[in-house]
Order: sequence, then C-alpha cells, then structure tokens
Amino acid sequence: MEVSTFSKLFTRVPNYENLYETNLNSEDKFISYPSDAFHKTESENQGFWAQARLVAIKRAMNKNRTSQMVEVGAGGGAVCVALAKDNFSLFAIEPHISGAMAIAKCGVPALAGFLHEAKFPDESVPNYGTFDVLEHLPDPDEMLKEMFRTLEDDGRLYLTVPVGQWLWGSLDETLGHQLRFSKRGMRNLLENNGFIPEHEEYLFLSLVPLAWLTRALPYKLRRGNSTVENISSQLSPNRIIDSATALILKIEAMISQIIPMPYGLTLLVVAKKKTSSQT
Repeated sequence: MEVSTFSKLFTRVPNYENLYETNLNSEDKFISYPSDAFHKTESENQGFWAQARLVAIKRAMNKNRTSQMVEVGAGGGAVCVALAKDNFSLFAIEPHISGAMAIAKCGVPALAGFLHEAKFPDESVPNYGTFDVLEHLPDPDEMLKEMFRTLEDDGRLYLTVPVGQWLWGSLDETLGHQLRFSKRGMRNLLENNGFIPEHEEYLFLSLVPLAWLTRALPYKLRRGNSTVENISSQLSPNRIIDSATALILKIEAMISQIIPMPYGLTLLVVAKKKTSSQT
C-alpha cells in the first residue's frame, strides 16, 4: 500500500485536519516518556543533535531510494515533519496526543495511538522508521513482531537507539529510557524478531566523552539531576555552542563515510526481513 492512503483506514478527529484516531483508548496505557516534554523541548527539533541525526537518516534512506515511510513513536515530529518537507511521503503514529497534534498541525497525517492499534493488513507497509523509541519500551519485541507482520517483504526498517549502558545518566531516567543498547544486543533483538541488519552505523563519537563527563559520571557520583525543564538546554544549548557542535558533527559525518566510526552515542540501523533461506 501507498503510505498516502493509510489515513483512509482511520477516523479523523473532528475539527483537526490530518489527525486520526482508533477506537481504542491509548491514554489509559503506559507510555514511558514524559508527556510535558513535548512542550518543553520544542528547540530539540532544531538542535545540533536532531539535525545531525536527521542528516544520517536521510542519507540512509536516499541510499536505498526509500521515498515513503510509516514512523512509529514520532514524538513531536522532529523526523517525519522534516522528511515531509523534503518530499518524502510520511504517515506518523504517536501515542501522546500532544505529539500527534503537533505533527498533524505541520501537515503530516498522524494517528494518535500505538502501532498494534492501527491493525495494518499483513505486508502492507512499505517501510518503517522508529527513531529513539525502542529504548522506551519495556518489551520492544511486541512492536518489532508487529512491524515484521505488516512490513512488505522487500521493505526496510530504519531505526536509531542510544548506545552504551555505561553512559547511563539521570537524563535517561527523566526521558523514560529502559536501557541503552549495544550493537550486538540490537542485532540479537532484530534477528530474534525476523529481521537482518543490512547497515549499522555509529553516530556522535565526538560527543561520547562529553556525555560521560556531564551525564554518566555525575549520575554515578549521585550528583546528576536532569529534569524535563533542562532537557531542551542540553539538546540545544546556546547558539555559539550549538553551531560549534554542529560543525564538529558535520566533519565527523564526512569522515564516517570514509572510515566508519568505531563507537558513538547513537546507533543507526537499517534492517530487512529474513528470507526463507535465512530462517
């Protein structure tokens, strides 16, 4: 199915263009992400981290000539809205109503709910994207199994996750993370749910020392105390620091196209379904 037709499967929320809902009530279900973060972190979409991540995602999609995607756990639209502006075809799924409303307001069709509530037909979704979402789920297998069921045989799953449990800090707890992944752990999780990674790429190696000094170390010393109010300032600091960091990450990205980064704060993975010969 074409992503542009998915909105026809759902009921449009009255008085809200591009906003859709299922017959199930998502608000009663556990969501491991602070609901007020959507109002506190608007600058995240324009910060150095979000912009550098977006460039890496677009590069991976363009390499595979991927033009359409269903993004699951789309937050406030940092990825899907930007991709739509670049003429990619997007349909967003976001359980927080405030996030889904923000996405719909930007012109991207958004379903306020969870993936399993969408009840897509088997092998109907051309490609999936889920960016910094799996770390929020107590049981990521549930979502991956549903993606496997509904993904077209030649479709791809694009995802990013935070790396390194040793970098755990109070920011992770504030954001509702359940864990930080390793490359091996991510690979095992995907393979156990029917996927084969075809591309794995570390991002933000240059930020690892800073993350350890400002997040992990204070947390270990019981001096770390991140709140929703200061998340935005960490992800998008003052203009000078933001510009300097963006330049460093741009240089790092250029180098990574020649020499892959040996580690990073984030892991970008592109995966496909296992074929019958690989199972």
